[in-house]
Amino acid sequence: MRPRRSAPMNMGQRPRSRVQVWPLGLLLLVGACAPGAVIGLRPEYPPIGQLFGTGYDFVEVDSLQPTLRWEAFPRKQDLAADTEGVLGQLTAVTYDLEIWRAGRTFQYPAERVYAKRGLTETFHRIEQPLAPAVRYSWTVRARFLVNGEPRVTEWAMYEWENAKLRGPFEELFPSPRYFRFATPVQ
Repeated sequence: MRPRRSAPMNMGQRPRSRVQVWPLGLLLLVGACAPGAVIGLRPEYPPIGQLFGTGYDFVEVDSLQPTLRWEAFPRKQDLAADTEGVLGQLTAVTYDLEIWRAGRTFQYPAERVYAKRGLTETFHRIEQPLAPAVRYSWTVRARFLVNGEPRVTEWAMYEWENAKLRGPFEELFPSPRYFRFATPVQ
């Protein structure tokens, strides 16, 4: 039996989809692998926690309905790195936000408990109260158009010094590197 031949694919090539991920990795190299370094949009509240052996700690937020904040896209360093003027052509910037309950080991998010798409501001107050004294992971990304074509950035997360290169299924599952917070006891 002859093996099937398929069209050659370049390393890392993915099937096409309607929404393409913007290659922020090319723009976000500054500060990678340093404590407090992030991939994607940097959180403003809750702030980045302290780095310990296997990751960052969970920062306690001020309420069961915290207002999460993050930096705007495109950032100043993105604009400075854009020598071809591509970012000047983007329009309709909105944000997607996801919150996950932490798993038993607190490393991997276990269950998505909140998601919003199409947010127009760089902050969002959680609409329903979260459970008290629970650890959560959260992430945000920008969604926008370039010449009428939809694009998204990568989900924002911590950059760890010992983090492996992106795995083949990392886009399908929540990352242990999402930002972290814990709700108050109340």
